Amino acid sequence: MISVLLVGNEKSKMDREGFELRKEPFVKRIFTAGSGEEAVELFFRERPELVFLELELSGKDGLKIAEQIHAESPQTKLIFFSKEKSYEKLKVALQLHAEGYYAEGELSREEWKKILPEIVRKTENQKALRECVMQCQISNYFLGKAGSSQQMVSYLFPGKLDFMVLEQDHILPAAERVVEKAGRLVDEQLVMQLIQEQGEVAGVAHLSPYRYLCFYESGGDLTQRGSCLKKTLLEATGESFSVFFICRQADMSHCKREYQNKEWLFSQRYFEGENMALDAFFYEKPKTVKKIPSLEKFESYLEQGWADACLEEFSEIFVQAEKSKNYEVFSELTDQVLDIFYQYEKRLFNIQEKKVFTLGEEETKEFFTVSGMSAWMGRKCREILEYKKEEQTMGCSRHVNYAVRYIIKEYGKPDLSIEDVAAYVGMGVNRLNDLFKAEIGETVGHFLTKVRMEKAKQLLQDGMRVKELSSQIGYYSSSYFSKVFKKTYLLSPKEYQQEIKFGNISLKS
Repeated sequence: MISVLLVGNEKSKMDREGFELRKEPFVKRIFTAGSGEEAVELFFRERPELVFLELELSGKDGLKIAEQIHAESPQTKLIFFSKEKSYEKLKVALQLHAEGYYAEGELSREEWKKILPEIVRKTENQKALRECVMQCQISNYFLGKAGSSQQMVSYLFPGKLDFMVLEQDHILPAAERVVEKAGRLVDEQLVMQLIQEQGEVAGVAHLSPYRYLCFYESGGDLTQRGSCLKKTLLEATGESFSVFFICRQADMSHCKREYQNKEWLFSQRYFEGENMALDAFFYEKPKTVKKIPSLEKFESYLEQGWADACLEEFSEIFVQAEKSKNYEVFSELTDQVLDIFYQYEKRLFNIQEKKVFTLGEEETKEFFTVSGMSAWMGRKCREILEYKKEEQTMGCSRHVNYAVRYIIKEYGKPDLSIEDVAAYVGMGVNRLNDLFKAEIGETVGHFLTKVRMEKAKQLLQDGMRVKELSSQIGYYSSSYFSKVFKKTYLLSPKEYQQEIKFGNISLKS
């Protein structure tokens, strides 16, 4: 649909013509003017796609107005009419690529019905072509590709602009090797359409599968625009987007320089979380750390199955990596840890589920943030240590080995007793206790408590409430569980979680 401006000396006649044109299905809005001055004011305010213009206007020459409109907006369609046709005026109409030149009263209703759909078709085609050219020019310009020029970009966007980047939240590049599917990528055309429907946008360009450049005429509230766009995209697509404000009131060349200088900012979202709004003005580029922390101790502790030392080393390394907010350091450390994990992929197996230990089985959104990725690696580390503990029991006698496997599988049952374990392996309680003391160094009861307490530590580190986890690890009473936990670790469960929260906990404590 298009907007139409009707301009003629007899405004009442233009109003009647406009009243009839409003009935046509291709017409969105009608504006009328009775003088050249009024016509110019209406055009620059409303920007109609079609202008129907009388050439013998009073006050201001219709041909001069037509030339002014064409110079300012060459895509605007023009139709001329005059009391009498002349060769000179016909030449001007041809030079301005007018859609038609008619004598007064010559353009009938039937002619209008033929002209309007054709003008709509041309207007939509021109708009699509211009948007395509604009997107290609901007994308190539910002990415430094061939086919763009400063001159063309400056022509498309001659004024000052506000500039921001919209990016669909997605997994860390470092996590791509451990997930089968990177998540749902929203259709590019849908995102572009939703952005443009917000209004006041001067230009949009698609730079990468997830990233879009948005330009606005200066003067509006860019922060508010970003907030509205994020909300619109979330509601329409079900996917979250983060927004980065790069610069305000700048020309296109300055925008490009700022984009290139602030490209590191896009990795900051991985530290901040999903659906974020980050302003380049408030962020400084993290200092480059040339030396990546060594994982030699971590790997050694993991191989030897020293759980407390291994988890403490892992925690210290990645807490520092998160605090540094340097994605390059975090990414390199993650690659090294995953290389270590993959060494165990075929060696270790889950006794309960009877399946090969594999990576990347969690939900994709776990890998949207640095903290999520760190937590996932921490859980995988604990799994490896648990499996290695089972490996180490393979050197025990058959009865002790069976008892250990049974306890690891059934520790969550509140009514699990020493008698149940002994009965499972087919011997008396005293005899089984003697074997445990000789081969493992503790009684069956102490081993069961140790398994439960280690699982409790893991669940507390994951943020589970005491009342919820006590029943999961085999205790009817949360108060009795708390008593056993404090006796084992010299901290109550709640105190243990507080120490974790403030970063004071030592896994050796």
